Amino acid sequence: MIITILLAAWMILAGVGKLMQPEEVLQMWDKWGYPAAFMMFIGVAEIAGSIGLFIPKLRKLAALGLIIIMIGAVVTHGINDEYSNLMGPIIAIFMLVLTIVLRRPIGQKE
Repeated sequence: MIITILLAAWMILAGVGKLMQPEEVLQMWDKWGYPAAFMMFIGVAEIAGSIGLFIPKLRKLAALGLIIIMIGAVVTHGINDEYSNLMGPIIAIFMLVLTIVLRRPIGQKE
């Protein structure tokens, strides 16, 4: 549960940061070739996914959605030679996988 809380807080902060559209973040997304509307979409998706992590029937789907977003972040940073920015999304992916695996009752198959 602690992993889920920390992960959700992290993703909510990331999502809110995108929704606030600070100039330096807008410039980064522009440099990567993504429109501001896509940044807004990702911000909303991160917040929605974070909330979904606490809803048992949506937990797996929310985690998978956030994993897809984080894979996109890894690809974006990799393509743009921003290797120092790779660790955050990679850690998030690891934590999301743990959230899926550890929150499942022992012996339950999905």
